[in-house]
Amino acid sequence: MSIPGVRYIQQGKCKLALIDSLSNEFKLLIRSQLTGIFWGDGEVSDIGYTYQETLAEFLERYNSKAEETKKGMIGELIANVLISNYFDDFSIVSVMRNIEERSIKKGFDIIYFNYSDTSIWYSEVKSGEKDGGGRNTSSKQNEILYRRAHADMRTKLNSNRVSLWDLAISEAKLSIEDPDNRNEVRRVLREDRNLIYNNDNSHLAKRVILVSVLFADLSDEVDMASLVETYSSRDLIGDFDDIIAVSIQKNTYNAVVSFLGSEII
Repeated sequence: MSIPGVRYIQQGKCKLALIDSLSNEFKLLIRSQLTGIFWGDGEVSDIGYTYQETLAEFLERYNSKAEETKKGMIGELIANVLISNYFDDFSIVSVMRNIEERSIKKGFDIIYFNYSDTSIWYSEVKSGEKDGGGRNTSSKQNEILYRRAHADMRTKLNSNRVSLWDLAISEAKLSIEDPDNRNEVRRVLREDRNLIYNNDNSHLAKRVILVSVLFADLSDEVDMASLVETYSSRDLIGDFDDIIAVSIQKNTYNAVVSFLGSEII
């Protein structure tokens, strides 16, 4: 569905979301999704985490982090909410928090499952602001973030780090409430995990969603043409079997933080 305050533009596999304002409807999406995104819907159903408990835990982790990590946390939250809203066939099968401790999350940023064709999509999110000197346009800075997401995802999918898939399987158990769906997703993840374990990632289905989240004034907007050009760059072709590019621009991340803080009772 459309979200007031967000201009959502699509051209093929490239998606661009320009967030003009944090509207009441956008806030409602954050309010309704944060608990499931953070803990996992299965874990929420089992333990009974509340929205207020989630707010406190999220903000405690957020406030203890360095500035760049804070941008990453808010960027990832925004990406979770927007992609869940605009991608009808995709369901999140991962959790946002680090399930082992309160440090930076390990593994894939987000994992999506398309139940219509039982496909796994691995997502990498890179967030940031324009360089301090203002030398880059928003489109150029967005390209830098997108290329970082591409490079990190390429490294992960071409590595033999079985631990990435072990963690993904654990997160799927937390994130999916329905037992049949949970078993199906974990089965597909185990197949990918076994390919990695046997050093056979050439047969891994490398479907990825690369997300760039730019915090920059919308007087200089990311241009769809530049996103398509980056997506089609010759040096980025061939690393994955299928790519969806998602670029998000918002003026700052402070409005989201202020909203979350104002929600605590």
